[in-house]
Amino acid sequence: MLEDLEQLRREVRLIEEEAFSEGDYRLALACVRESWRLIELVAKLRGDLDAQSTTNVLQLHLDADTAKKIAETYLSRREGLNADE
Repeated sequence: MLEDLEQLRREVRLIEEEAFSEGDYRLALACVRESWRLIELVAKLRGDLDAQSTTNVLQLHLDADTAKKIAETYLSRREGLNADE
């Protein structure tokens, strides 16, 4: 099965190269995503990658004034970033 996945990855790579050379960047990007999925699957099957992922959740309770200050600070910093573009 690993050989089949490796062959599929090679085929996706060829499609990606052709799409890129023809200027079809959407297809090329889709191929990159699919290649990444295949690489990840092969790594999981080989035991090189932990199949479980960890999600950390932080729950905060803010009063209205604090939430407003955080939002205003965030927005003011975003405006500064947009001005640089």
